[in-house]
Amino acid sequence: MGKKGSKGTDGKSAYQIAVEKGYDGGDESAWIVSLKGEKDDKEQPQWSEKLIQNAIKWQLLSPSTIKYHMENLTVFNWESDSLFITRSGYIYECEIKISRGDFKQDFKKQKKHLILEGKDNTEQSPNYFYYVVPKDLIKVEEVPEYAGLIYVDVTYNFNGKICGYPITFVKTAPIIHKDKVNLNTLNLIDKFYYNYITWKGVARNNDKQIEDLEKVINNILNSESDATYNYNLNESKKIIEEQNQRIDALKKQLNNEEYNSKYYFERSRMLQKLLINNDIDYKKEIEEFDEKFDKEYGKEIDKK
Repeated sequence: MGKKGSKGTDGKSAYQIAVEKGYDGGDESAWIVSLKGEKDDKEQPQWSEKLIQNAIKWQLLSPSTIKYHMENLTVFNWESDSLFITRSGYIYECEIKISRGDFKQDFKKQKKHLILEGKDNTEQSPNYFYYVVPKDLIKVEEVPEYAGLIYVDVTYNFNGKICGYPITFVKTAPIIHKDKVNLNTLNLIDKFYYNYITWKGVARNNDKQIEDLEKVINNILNSESDATYNYNLNESKKIIEEQNQRIDALKKQLNNEEYNSKYYFERSRMLQKLLINNDIDYKKEIEEFDEKFDKEYGKEIDKK
């Protein structure tokens, strides 16, 4: 064993070496922060009911098993966000929640949950009931025994842009009852028609809001010298920008509501005609109608 050497001088710290190599971003604390890299610049999902409706539309069940698919329609004692009726006569309902507050609020609908729990048999109910939420929004233990839970996640491409919304069955919904749907008692024609009336009214209301907001913007633009408007230039620009954002959001919503209104009206007329002609199994006609409707009217909506 050789002699113990003398103690050498302390070497330079990594921070000192970084400064020598040209780092000039601040003190050692700032340098440590810089080592963490830039903030994640991946596109963030803008969760909405419509986004999740589109995500589960083709993933919940095999398309070949679906006879009817409906959204935002009051089929039972409550409005269903997304409802699937299978060819074998069973109903799957999806309740979409994008916030914890919204999820908790749902349990204030006591009659709905008594029906789903099987404690109130006075009205029809789905055979399967799911809560569908963004991943990890709620825990599986928060979901009632009679309900299932589905997470909607996000996938990205190599540029950090969202390229899909896959779903995961966190908890499979138990069967609530085994009775098959009775289409005659569901009164789908009436419900399509009244949905048309509802969407039409909402669309008109949004149209009026857009008109009022545009008047506010015009008043600001045309009255900068008016003593009744105490806005400086920056404040005016800020108000105009906020109002324009509201107008853009309302216009998008208006397009969807006009689409829904026309859809339910046309579909209710077609169902009425088919039933008058005693054509009970009208799946083919429904599919052809939906395809034609999307091609002719859906593209028009997308352009707006």
